[in-house]
Amino acid sequence: MLIVFPEKSVQGPQSAVTELFYICADHSNTLRVITDASNNQMVWRWDQGDPFGILPPSENPSGLGNFTYNPRFPVV
Repeated sequence: MLIVFPEKSVQGPQSAVTELFYICADHSNTLRVITDASNNQMVWRWDQGDPFGILPPSENPSGLGNFTYNPRFPVV
């Protein structure tokens, strides 16, 4: 699966930067790894240590900086 996160740069809305990421899921379609499409490094990882999703994901597995991804719908 390919996901696109558009991000605006500091210079203004005319110069928008688009980053591409690959999402890898397991056999039950649970998200496990998100990698950067430009260098194939992991930016987000959720290990299978807990079957109920109590443990939080690793938002910086490669040391590239925090990558926040919330796979759930927003609560209103």
